[in-house]
Amino acid sequence: MAHRKISIKKHSGRRKCHTGIENMVLKAAREWERAFDAIKSGVLILDKSGKILKCNKAVSDITGKPVNSLLGRPCHNVIHGTLKRVENCPFSKAKRSLSQRSSIIPRGNRRFLITVDPIVSKGGELAGAVHMMNDISSHSELQKKQDTADFYRSSEDIIRETMDRLLIVCGCAELSLMGDIKDSRVRKNLATILKESQNAKDLLGRIQKK
Repeated sequence: MAHRKISIKKHSGRRKCHTGIENMVLKAAREWERAFDAIKSGVLILDKSGKILKCNKAVSDITGKPVNSLLGRPCHNVIHGTLKRVENCPFSKAKRSLSQRSSIIPRGNRRFLITVDPIVSKGGELAGAVHMMNDISSHSELQKKQDTADFYRSSEDIIRETMDRLLIVCGCAELSLMGDIKDSRVRKNLATILKESQNAKDLLGRIQKK
């Protein structure tokens, strides 16, 4: 009976430990989400066809639509309200050149500086893109030039901050998976978090080197 009580206590202790680690990983992921939504510029993560995989709150504010309703839709449909890509589309240019492309486009009575950084696979093919938009409606031509330079610098800061947060998520997930986790659901969730965080970190790293 005493041995059984000890075993139950050990099992209960491991369960609490695993739950605590999982909560820590989820907290780090939530902090990354908050940082992503805190970015004032509109940021969209696109797949290789230009469909939206993820976007921040600023994009929702610009379009006036909930984030969830934008996911899976072509970026030109969301940003321009068109069925086809517009002329001088920076995504189309970035897709062809596999290098950063930008343009200033109108949206209603506002003007946006659009910058698209392609995400290139290890095989040298387009895997997706990071699409950023900054409202420059109220600026003079001189201010627009300064905004362009500041926008590029802010893009680098965003990438660095995002990579730092992803490192935290990856580290927490790796440490958790090294432990004795019996719950298959928890292990599967942690493995998924680790894999997707590493993929995102690698993609941002390739953009940063451009």
